[in-house]
Amino acid sequence: MLMADPDALPEAEQAFVSCLLAQVPRLADGIAVAKRLNKLLRHESKENLGGVLDAAVGTPLEEFAASLRRDLAAVQAALDLPWTIVPIPNSCSRRSCSNKSTLAFQSTLSSPAKPGTP
Repeated sequence: MLMADPDALPEAEQAFVSCLLAQVPRLADGIAVAKRLNKLLRHESKENLGGVLDAAVGTPLEEFAASLRRDLAAVQAALDLPWTIVPIPNSCSRRSCSNKSTLAFQSTLSSPAKPGTP
């Protein structure tokens, strides 16, 4: 609700959010930083990660931003480098894999060898 577009919320929720932010002004700053970080992570912003983390100082997200800053190079690389979701053979259980070919491949890896085969 706090991350949603205020205009998209029902009137009662808009009133609640307004009341909450009036009582906890630092929360509004934290929400603004969270929205900036969300856009950056979704590649909807060309903003600098360091700038977003700097803006978190003095907000409820300050410690979270500090933890990201501790390994900023790795976080930035995760944002910059391409990645994909590809099943890695033998890395998931039968319950967590829905791809039948992955399951078939996985089952061949975990099946005991037949007598007389290497």
